[in-house]
Amino acid sequence: PERYFAAQSEFEELMNDLMVDETDSQNKNFQKLMQKLEKMEQELSGIKNRTDDSEGTAVKMRNTALEHLFSAQRLVQANRLNEALVETYKAVAIDNKLAFAFAIQGSIYFLKRDTNSALDSWKRSLEIDPSNMEVLTIYNRVKQKTGRTY
Repeated sequence: PERYFAAQSEFEELMNDLMVDETDSQNKNFQKLMQKLEKMEQELSGIKNRTDDSEGTAVKMRNTALEHLFSAQRLVQANRLNEALVETYKAVAIDNKLAFAFAIQGSIYFLKRDTNSALDSWKRSLEIDPSNMEVLTIYNRVKQKTGRTY
């Protein structure tokens, strides 16, 4: 029990540090990710009606994966994090090369205070798209605060 309470206290302290020291930066990076998702949603709605059978199932599958991410975004805004997380897994099941799905997934885990899973998801996102500076910034800051070595 003492070890549990010590670990819980350490976790809460870490989260408070992250929230106090990094709130503006973390929020800005998370908001940038959400803004990208909103832009993607607008683009998808513009091309959705133009998608026909000649474009093949790959485009339709990608659109379905993106729809799951849009659903996840709406669920996060409603603070329904568990359901949002399920939507990210549905997107990844359809297209496991969609770096943005892992980025959103990591942010949801972070909001749920599961930093290990958040870091794992962000790492996967960066493996797919190492140029995503928002994810890289969040990943490095949380990794530094938690003392994770990968």
